[in-house]
Amino acid sequence: MKHIILAALVTLAILLVGSVLYARGPIGPESVLHKDVGHLIKKVAANTQSIIINLAPASPGIVPLSWPLKSRWLLKSAFANLGLVQQQLEVAEVFEVKQSQTDASLRCFVRVRGDHVIGLHLETTGHSGSFVAQFQNELKKVFPSYVVSISNGA
Repeated sequence: MKHIILAALVTLAILLVGSVLYARGPIGPESVLHKDVGHLIKKVAANTQSIIINLAPASPGIVPLSWPLKSRWLLKSAFANLGLVQQQLEVAEVFEVKQSQTDASLRCFVRVRGDHVIGLHLETTGHSGSFVAQFQNELKKVFPSYVVSISNGA
């Protein structure tokens, strides 16, 4: 009986240490720094014959995370609340983009945790289907390891 309890405690300790080490790493690709986002979005806009007409802060919750990223985000948040890993500030920005030749427009949300981009989201505005697809393709070129989600705006 003592061996079973000892084995269970050792297994629990290994799982806890492994979880903390897992939570210390990045949430997602994190290959793009927040300071580079403005330049990269301008590049995407230029490649899609569009312009950025506004930049504003946004709620980070608007940018959905895929399940693997969300689970890691939840784990890191829980360990940060316990003081086991460093707490990171999370912010988001929205770039309002309008295509030059048409009235097509979209909103590009960028979610940042600490210094790194963790999520991208496009919100369509009206009849801008082909423009959104083109913008998404260009985004994937400059943010190659990121998932770009899309939703219909109001």
